[in-house]
Amino acid sequence: MASSFLDGTGLVCVTGGTGFVASWLIMRLLQRGYSVHATVRTNPEGDKKDISYLTELPLASERLKIFTADLNEPESFKPAIEGCKAVFHVAHPMDPNSNETEEIVMKRTVQGLMGILKSCVDAKTVKRFFYTSSAVTVFYGVGSGAGGIGGEVDESVWSDVEVFRNQKEKRVSSSYVVSKMAAEKGALEFGRNNGLEVVTVVLPLVVGPFISPSLPSSVFISLAMIFVNYKEKYLFDTYNMVHIDDVARAMLFLLERPVAKGRYICSSVEMRIDEVFELLSTKFPQFQLPSVDLKSYRVEKRMSLSSKKLRSEGFEFKSGTTMAWNVFKFCTALRGLGSIMILLVLGIVGVTYYAVVWTNYGPALSDGGLDFLAALVVILLFHFLLAMLLWSYFCVVFTDPGVVPPSWRPASDEEQQQGECDPLNSLEFGGLQPDSSNQRTRFCRKCNQPKPPRCHHCSVCGRCVLKMDHHCVWVVNCVGALNYKYFLLFLFYTFLETSLVTLLLMPHFIAFFSEEEIPGTPGTLATTFLAFVLNLAFALSVMGFLIMHISLVSANTTTIEAYEKKTSPKWPYDLGRKKNFEQVFGMDKKYWLIPAYSEEDLRRMPELQGLEYPSKPDFDSQDF
Repeated sequence: MASSFLDGTGLVCVTGGTGFVASWLIMRLLQRGYSVHATVRTNPEGDKKDISYLTELPLASERLKIFTADLNEPESFKPAIEGCKAVFHVAHPMDPNSNETEEIVMKRTVQGLMGILKSCVDAKTVKRFFYTSSAVTVFYGVGSGAGGIGGEVDESVWSDVEVFRNQKEKRVSSSYVVSKMAAEKGALEFGRNNGLEVVTVVLPLVVGPFISPSLPSSVFISLAMIFVNYKEKYLFDTYNMVHIDDVARAMLFLLERPVAKGRYICSSVEMRIDEVFELLSTKFPQFQLPSVDLKSYRVEKRMSLSSKKLRSEGFEFKSGTTMAWNVFKFCTALRGLGSIMILLVLGIVGVTYYAVVWTNYGPALSDGGLDFLAALVVILLFHFLLAMLLWSYFCVVFTDPGVVPPSWRPASDEEQQQGECDPLNSLEFGGLQPDSSNQRTRFCRKCNQPKPPRCHHCSVCGRCVLKMDHHCVWVVNCVGALNYKYFLLFLFYTFLETSLVTLLLMPHFIAFFSEEEIPGTPGTLATTFLAFVLNLAFALSVMGFLIMHISLVSANTTTIEAYEKKTSPKWPYDLGRKKNFEQVFGMDKKYWLIPAYSEEDLRRMPELQGLEYPSKPDFDSQDF
């Protein structure tokens, strides 16, 4: 067995650890059994980066160590590489659409790479070096048939920069193409000259789930028909794609092979633009995709990528078109829980009802005397709380939380001057389009529309929700402006009902641990035991959740906004505890404990509709 072969043990280094590919690779390396040194760049703004999605990975506390390094200072990678058996160089010092000159990008990319390669040789422990390359290094060969019959390209093909420059519409900058090619060629040559095994993995469009906090650009491009106008620059005649998990698996495969050297194209799926349209339309019917005939839409033609070399060495792709589009897999799964969660809630109610009414307290109604009166009071109170609980629950389930009307727009300058809008609108919106110079402009790139104040996008519902609090799997709905009160009442009555049931069934539960014989059949006894445990658990958990939401209401914030408040010296919507509660429950206190609003409140309180919210009279927008 060759000395460079690894089998799930040892130390490896991954550069650019916060990126889409690198973060997923780190997760898989840890799961495989490797210890990992990951490098991250310092934040240009001086703030500490949030890398909790890496440090909180399973086994990360034991086998993951984070290092700060920058390609502008190649020597900064030395501590991370020291002692490693392999290095995965995933970091690239620029965005594909950057306007930096070729000279600047080339210098930073190649010098940074050469510095890292030199550190690998100096470490004397690194046996194999991986460079993550891009399909742009093979796509732009000379002639339509470059690399094979019918335009199929393999590892022998290199892009011609002049062919790329002659493209009418460039999807990436020339600096990106030139720097990627120079870096890959330089890495391979360095390996040949210095006795280091260098493997370059050529990746097309990488799609799939991600653990990083922001949407990866490649995933955004693959779903361009959903996120942006289809005539934008992100469309291609042919999509060559690979699932992120296949990328990680391929890198692990090449890491653990006795012999691996040179270029490997890693591409598993090829689809025409009309096939992409058909697949997205079928898989995500909730989104409105362009209805025109995309077969006639003239876009950039792509060559086919051949992964024959990788396959011939024994690697098998597991993810085809089905998994290629599962960026929404988790969200889709949550939507699929809908009927199951409702049935689960009703099942718990059924078990509780059987234990309380039919098994333990209903029979006492035929006894007469004090037992009859006690049982009657218990059953009436139980039914009242149950009715309020179910009323509130189904109001949350079936009430739309509030969406942005299609005709909604931020207030115009004239309306602002005439005082016809909330002052926060002028603060948060600079127009209908995103304004990069105004950090308070709120525009949803997923919905491609402006967002009102306090509105957030829900990935599960696939839309912007007015005053969104969170998406709740128990109510199979988003909790927002129009159903937040119902959600709070659902929590309130659930807490009262489960607490009541816990107290009622506690004597029967304690009796299970006594030596006395307990009346009842095995079925009724088991139901009583189960009902007590379930209601006790829900009473305790809902109590904490209810306390949290009461504190949020008292400060006039939502669960999402509670995090936003930490970055704001003043919170403009905090009007005082009394008015804050009225913002949610209405001004008519007779309606506070029922899931409904008075007609007068709906007429005089626009905030109940979710589009406008009063702010503090003395609020200074410069402080927010």
